Amino acid sequence: MTDLVAIEPIAVQMVFDYDSLDNDIRPQVQALIQRGHFHLHRTNEEMLAFGDVLLEIKTLLPHGQFRSLIDAEYGLPDSTITYIMHKAKCRKSEIENANIGILPKIDIEQPVEPVEEVEECVMLRTPREVVEEWFTKYPTLTHLSNREIAKRCGVTEGTVRNYKKEVFPEPIVAPIPGVVEEEAPLPVVEGTIEPPEDVKAAREAKRQQQQERNEQLKTKGVDLPPDTYACLVVDPPWPMQKIERDLYPNQVGFEYPTMDEEELKDFQLPALAADSCHLYLWTTQKHLPFAIRLAEHWGFKYQCLMTWVKNVGFTPYSWMYSTEHVLFCTKGNLPLLRQGLRLDFSAKRREHSRKPDEFYDLVKEASPEPRLDVFSREARDGFKQYGNEATKYV
Repeated sequence: MTDLVAIEPIAVQMVFDYDSLDNDIRPQVQALIQRGHFHLHRTNEEMLAFGDVLLEIKTLLPHGQFRSLIDAEYGLPDSTITYIMHKAKCRKSEIENANIGILPKIDIEQPVEPVEEVEECVMLRTPREVVEEWFTKYPTLTHLSNREIAKRCGVTEGTVRNYKKEVFPEPIVAPIPGVVEEEAPLPVVEGTIEPPEDVKAAREAKRQQQQERNEQLKTKGVDLPPDTYACLVVDPPWPMQKIERDLYPNQVGFEYPTMDEEELKDFQLPALAADSCHLYLWTTQKHLPFAIRLAEHWGFKYQCLMTWVKNVGFTPYSWMYSTEHVLFCTKGNLPLLRQGLRLDFSAKRREHSRKPDEFYDLVKEASPEPRLDVFSREARDGFKQYGNEATKYV
């Protein structure tokens, strides 16, 4: 009788859409989820109760939704979930008696008499056994990263890392007798390290081309549409400085003309807003305080902050900037089309300043037409466009 494996959470960030469930089963599923959290990481018997909860949830959910719900709420590997459910099924069938091992930190009592049917029930393996079998089957693929191997095995990276340390220890190099290795002194660098001349020349040429293009876009001009709109999405060209790196000499400045605070305040957005209107104002971390003042200057009242959770980020100084934000502001008394929508949404990052489709889908659920996408660079269903690069992304 083998022990069930200790639970190792998967490091993913997911959100399950409970609104997709029918009204009659939604409260039942939510109540079961809470029961599951109560039983999780407790005693042996309660872990089996957790398995009963999983089985009951699976019978309620439509096909294809069980895995996404479990990932979002519990974050456990497929092998662990399947194993616990299998054990719960065995107990329901009265194949096993008591004292079923679940967590290795708990003292396991073996059955007094062996039961042959138990071996038929224990068909699954621990994550370590899965990894061990994978390395045995694919000995030439040890160069793959821990993440890739964990993904193929359905286990966590920690399981793969621990197995590698145990089975493939780093060799210890014996020192050569009579030879004393001295650490090479670190080079002393004075002043600022300048990039090579060819990099500087390429960067300057690219910067000149970019400035000329931005000037053309700025003088191009686009007339404001004559209509007013119930929903405005605004992604201002905030004044920012791009971080230049020698490795990428072509990345100089931004590919569009920016606007300073006074230019943004003078922009005639109020002329585009209906008497009752919703405003979605994109902002960066740095410009968040001014964005709130800008919305008020345009005649809107700040209501709440929406957050785009990205799959990647960058660390300019201390924190990793892995989110971007949208101010939801209102003018008049226009109600939302749908109550209870989440303020956070997850989506992959694409080109610089290109906003995700998931955001626009959310806006269409919340705000009525007519809608206008201001400083738009991509055509979208349900939105009219305003901007001098409306066909940037086709």
